[in-house]
Amino acid sequence: MAPQPDTEAYATDVPIDDPSILEPAPETPGEAHDMLHKPDATSLAGNTTEAFAPTHVYRADIDGLRTVAIVPVLLFHAYPETFTSGFIGVDVFFVISGFLISGILFKEMTQGSFSYASFYSRRIRRIFPTLLAMLSTTWWLGVLYLLAAPLKRLAATMLAGSLFSANLQVLSLDQGYFDDSVQTNPLLHLWSLGVEEQFYIVWPFVAKIVASLDVRRALALQVGLAALSFVLNLLFLGFHGSHKYAFYLPLAPPTTSFDPLMTRASYMLRTYARSLTGVAMLLLTVAFLALDEASAFPGAWALLPTIAAALLIGVGPTTPLHTQLLSAPSMVLVGKLSYALYLWHWPLLVFAKARYPNADTRPLYMAPGVMLLVSVLLAWVSYASIEAPLRSRRSKKVVVGLMLAMLAMTLLAACTYAMPAQVSLTQMELDAALQDENAVKMTSKGDVASSGEGVNASLAWTQVETAATTAPPVVAASTTVAHGTVAETSVPGNNSVVTKSLLKKNSTLNSSRGPRLSPPTYLKILAAHDDWHPDVGYAPMPTSYPLARTSLTATVLNDGHLENTLVVLGDSHADMCKPRFAQLLAERGPSQFPTVLYKSWNGIVKQLKPKALLHVAHWYQFLQMRGDDHAPAHATPPCCPAYKLDKCDAIQNQADVRGILRAFQDDMAAITRLGIRVFVATMSPEGAAFDFNHMLRGSSVGAVGPVSRSAFRASQQPLLGMIEDAIVAANATLIDFSENQCDGDVCEVLDPYGHPIMKDWHHFRSAYARQYLGVLDQVVDAAMT
Repeated sequence: MAPQPDTEAYATDVPIDDPSILEPAPETPGEAHDMLHKPDATSLAGNTTEAFAPTHVYRADIDGLRTVAIVPVLLFHAYPETFTSGFIGVDVFFVISGFLISGILFKEMTQGSFSYASFYSRRIRRIFPTLLAMLSTTWWLGVLYLLAAPLKRLAATMLAGSLFSANLQVLSLDQGYFDDSVQTNPLLHLWSLGVEEQFYIVWPFVAKIVASLDVRRALALQVGLAALSFVLNLLFLGFHGSHKYAFYLPLAPPTTSFDPLMTRASYMLRTYARSLTGVAMLLLTVAFLALDEASAFPGAWALLPTIAAALLIGVGPTTPLHTQLLSAPSMVLVGKLSYALYLWHWPLLVFAKARYPNADTRPLYMAPGVMLLVSVLLAWVSYASIEAPLRSRRSKKVVVGLMLAMLAMTLLAACTYAMPAQVSLTQMELDAALQDENAVKMTSKGDVASSGEGVNASLAWTQVETAATTAPPVVAASTTVAHGTVAETSVPGNNSVVTKSLLKKNSTLNSSRGPRLSPPTYLKILAAHDDWHPDVGYAPMPTSYPLARTSLTATVLNDGHLENTLVVLGDSHADMCKPRFAQLLAERGPSQFPTVLYKSWNGIVKQLKPKALLHVAHWYQFLQMRGDDHAPAHATPPCCPAYKLDKCDAIQNQADVRGILRAFQDDMAAITRLGIRVFVATMSPEGAAFDFNHMLRGSSVGAVGPVSRSAFRASQQPLLGMIEDAIVAANATLIDFSENQCDGDVCEVLDPYGHPIMKDWHHFRSAYARQYLGVLDQVVDAAMT
């Protein structure tokens, strides 16, 4: 949630239980302390009903403990590089929530006044008011500022969040909580609310069973549940190479919902209150200093904040720490606002970053610290005017009204998800602008100009006609994604008509050569990120193909021409080449084009013996020499997993990289010896200058300038030289995208029509790849020989 990402740790759950609802607060603090229950021998033994006698009164120190939890969470989300362990606040919240909710349940059960209707009515009055205000505000901001594709993603989480299942929706994504692509979701933080509410759907039924047992059996059941939860949490760490299952599944709350245990132990704990308070603070300090996003969290590390919070609650409110710090008015106030603070702060941080992605040019009023101050203001307003008044009203009409309002929010999210392009104001503005731009291009291409502006446009077309036959199309990729349709230049099928390539035959496609035909605009730049639809025209690889059944990502283009086969191996950088092959298929026709197999298992190459093989990978992802250059190679060289990049814990040295490249060279050489033409892509200019985020400043275009090809290559040495040496030594043909991307040493970050050439800092847009990556044409030619 904070720019983030991770080995995945908890993000932030804020407890949703106010201790003031347990019973009316006493008149004075002294009276509150006098009312605290001191269990005697009969309450520590005997039947469960006696042991679960009411023990709860309002404790200001618990509100103060909320502050200890929420402040690190806010700082972690606002400044993740500085406050790297703030996510552990969620465990403190789980302990508090378990203590308070279990107190309500066992109090009412021992008094015979418990009812499920009453329990869930209180939950609705507590949770829904501020949540509804935040959801409606976030939805409106999304409609104003997000394109169709990100708005659809927001609507998906909003739909799940209104049903308290956002954790399951986020779990279904390929990325984890700390991954950058997930952190741009303004409603990501609702996952924690889902975790807690799913737990509290089940817990009252379990508590009823616990309350019906004698003390020994009740204790055994609770300890058994805690142990089971902890074991499951450990088992899910690293499951499928990710901690997200331990992170998003509702496994943690059972380990913290032991109010009766803390109640019975509190008398003994208070005997050593000062010492145990010191132990608790030591555990919290160690957790804050030792943990970060790379820690195996949750898991055993989660015991540090969990035990610390349990001790601080269990020793009671009479130690100096409790009376002088945790019960201080300012601490109590922030604690009371913690739920509303949690709801408001994350959407504000996300939208501020979306509006001003480049931190270097972000105005002060959009800085993370300012957004936190705004969230405090919104939290106070919503608490005072919405949350507190509605929570105190016991009318059934209030509950029914809140339920109907949440149902309306669910329907609104569903409608937005179904037709985001018809809801997003930014998308509609972009579509209108692109239509106007295309109309201008069609007019300017004609022989007659009706105005001076038309003459200038016509002259510009005359200048570019020396290298091009038609203008590059303007593709609103986000519209394509949202509508589920194909833009005019996309390839919906093998026989579709596709716009011809830019340049005449025997010319080199190059986006940095020639005049700027149209300036960049805010909408063009904003649309770049969602121009990613590489699989248009491709089909899943038939199961009849050798080894295809074992590959989840295998696709095929122009099936049925296996005598001329091209196999493409790699990662998402191989995917970004797909549109160019689809374009060439449409231009040449199926009979003059090979069958292209994408991302099959490695063994298929030697088995099928294709005419050609292309390997394209993001070398920087897998080869990062950050270790000692003079150290020996590891027995098994470490490798960075997907999505990690700079957050990778794998420390490779130069010897590791040489070993990896030597093995790669041997593999490629073995394939070339089979008579297969092998092509391998090298590194080409990429980086922050190509990222659309760095081109925007609010609703205007910021600094946009070219990149030096020679400077990029120099910055990647010695790795770049090692890669290209391995390619040449394997008798493979080197593919360099900078041949299309750069004119000499100048690499423009925009195409001639003012569109970013990349969707992020290292992936070409699909429309750009389709029109410009002519360096790939030789690969198709080799497969047809």
